[in-house]
Amino acid sequence: MKFLVKVLLIIFVLGLVLSAAGFFMGMNLEEMQTFFDDNESYGEQIVLTIDDELNELIIDASTRHIHLSVTANDYMTIKYYKHEKDTFTFPEQGLGSYELVQRERFNFFSFVLFKTVSKDRLTIEIEMPETWLLNLELSTNVGEIRLDHESVITYKALNLESDTGSIYVKNVNIDSFAGDVDTGSIALINANVVGNVFAKSSTGKITLNTVTASNYNLSTSTGLVELSNITGNDLTAAVSTGRITASNLDLTGDLKLNTSTGDIILSSFVADSIKLSTSTGEIKVTVQSLSIYSFDLKTSTGKVYVDGDNQGTRHTSSSGTVDLDATASTGDIKIIVQG
Repeated sequence: MKFLVKVLLIIFVLGLVLSAAGFFMGMNLEEMQTFFDDNESYGEQIVLTIDDELNELIIDASTRHIHLSVTANDYMTIKYYKHEKDTFTFPEQGLGSYELVQRERFNFFSFVLFKTVSKDRLTIEIEMPETWLLNLELSTNVGEIRLDHESVITYKALNLESDTGSIYVKNVNIDSFAGDVDTGSIALINANVVGNVFAKSSTGKITLNTVTASNYNLSTSTGLVELSNITGNDLTAAVSTGRITASNLDLTGDLKLNTSTGDIILSSFVADSIKLSTSTGEIKVTVQSLSIYSFDLKTSTGKVYVDGDNQGTRHTSSSGTVDLDATASTGDIKIIVQG
C-alpha cells in the first residue's frame, strides 16, 4: 500500500512539473487548455445502423456512459467515438440479438498529464425504434446508464450494471428490473414492472418513485433508500449505513425495512405485516389509527412512544389484525397518529 501511494505521488508530481514546464515555455491559457484536452484522440463519431428488428441488445463497456432513447425511425442507430487505444468488437450475433463490447487500454501519459475528455466522447448513444420490444443488458465499468424517456416506453427485461456510475430509468413498462452498482446511485421512476425489482448498491442511494411491481429486493451498504408511491406484494430493503424513508406504500404482502446505522421513517402505508429494525437510529412510523395494528415495539437504549405516551423500552398489543414489529438497539421508536 505504501509503495502504491509513493508511485501515485510521483506520477502526480511529474504531471505538475510537466505542466509547469509548458507554462514557463510560453504556452498561453488557450494553448494550455488545448494541451490538456484529449478530445482529438477520439476521432470522428462512428454511427452504426441496425435495420433488422432485434429482441435483445447487449452493451458491455469499460469506459463509457450508455444513454438510450427512442426514435420514430424503423431502424436502430448506435453512435460512439473511438479512442486510438480503444477496441470495439462485435461478437457473433444471434438471430434477433446484437452485442457490442468496448475495451480501452490504460493511457499512462493521459493519466500523468491530467488529460480531460468531454462527456459526449465517452458516451455510447443508442436510438431505438419505439415499436421494438427488447431485452436490454447494459453494463459499464466506468460510466452512467441512462434511460430517461419523456413518455412511457415498453421493454422486456432490463438488466443494468455499472461498477462506478449511476443508473437512471424513467417512464418504462418492463417485465423485470435488475440494477447493480458498486459506487453510484440507482433511480427507477414511473415504472410498471410485471415481475420483480432488484436494486443493489455498495455505495450509493436507491430511489424508487411511482413504481408498480410484484416483489422488491433493495440493498445498499452505504447510502439512502427513498421509496414513494410503491405498489406490489412483498418489499424488503436492507441498508448497512444509511436512512430508509418510505411513504405511500400499497402492498398486499410483507414490508421489511432494516438498517444497521440509520433512521427508518415510514408513513402512509398498507401491508399485511410490517417488520422494522435498526441497530443505531430512530424508528418513526405515522399511522391513521392504532386499532388495526398489533404492536411489538422494543428498544434497548431509548424509549418507545405511542401517540406521544412514553411506554418505556417495550410496548405490545394484540388488538389489531396487522402485525407491526419494530426493534431498535440504540434509538427511540415513535408511533405517531396522524390527526
